[in-house]
Amino acid sequence: MFNYKVYNLSWVYKFTINIKDVKNLPSFTANESGWQGECKLLLNYNFETTTIENTDIIHIYKDTSLLYTWIVQDVFRKITNNSEEVELPLLWLWTLPTYLLYKDTWSYVFSKNQDPSVIIKNIIDYINTTYTAWWLNYDVWSIETYWTVVDIDFDHDTCLDAIKKCIATTDFKLFIDKDWKVYFKSKPVSATHILIVWKDVEQINLEEDSEKLVNRLILKRKSWTTIYEDTTSQTNYWLKELYLEKTDLADSVSANEFWNNYISTYKNPINKTSIRINNNFTLENIKVSDTIQVKNFNYIINNLQIVKYSYTIDKMKLELEVFDSFGKELIS
Repeated sequence: MFNYKVYNLSWVYKFTINIKDVKNLPSFTANESGWQGECKLLLNYNFETTTIENTDIIHIYKDTSLLYTWIVQDVFRKITNNSEEVELPLLWLWTLPTYLLYKDTWSYVFSKNQDPSVIIKNIIDYINTTYTAWWLNYDVWSIETYWTVVDIDFDHDTCLDAIKKCIATTDFKLFIDKDWKVYFKSKPVSATHILIVWKDVEQINLEEDSEKLVNRLILKRKSWTTIYEDTTSQTNYWLKELYLEKTDLADSVSANEFWNNYISTYKNPINKTSIRINNNFTLENIKVSDTIQVKNFNYIINNLQIVKYSYTIDKMKLELEVFDSFGKELIS
């Protein structure tokens, strides 16, 4: 069912791991801010085996479909009285740009006054040019224009932090998929996936959380402090204030964009919705930023966006955007 192909850092194919040597099944998480996370691979290898090295890249396929791509971060060798094994903690390749500082020509301190999508493309191109392997890719469909020019300061930011600064001024989601294609898009207008209760869906949990509710934001940007507030939320939930410093926001347009997106998320109680599905649905087709609809169910769950998932071979837990509900387990 699974196969594991090993490459070196220059993308030269080395070998395919014998499935009989793999002692565990792949499992990992993915979310909108961290993308696909760590996976551990346990191999029935002799203690002294050196065929897999640090910085090797491992492609994992389920049947013929690419499931994930990891880079070997460390190699742990273990021997006990009656067995030997090699453990590989695998990290997604996107960890590499956390080592790279974003630079504009000659300087690490500069400003960009552009559409966030243009800045993100520039960062990706810079990563690819610096590492010379063109790790990441995008096209006109995967990165959408935001249609607002923002002014953002960068000061020795990693490429990852620079991208997060851009995302913070928009209501778009950014996700980098298993094939390293970059998606920066608005929410789909209709559900990407349709799930059926009692067939695909095993459990739905809804939890209302007002801990992070904010209806007055005192926002300090580069050269000004502005107070933003939502009076309707204050009437409904009392006044809840927060002070934030976002000195990378260099103008009022950028600050206003940040506020509009912040308040839309936090002016009401956050309703956490999670759904556990089984492999009656093709789990490998799901990615962060997709949206779902649940049918055969009295509650309306329609076109809610996935912000995180946890994958195992036969189950997947989906965590969704805000949902208008009370805290309750609806189905189990």
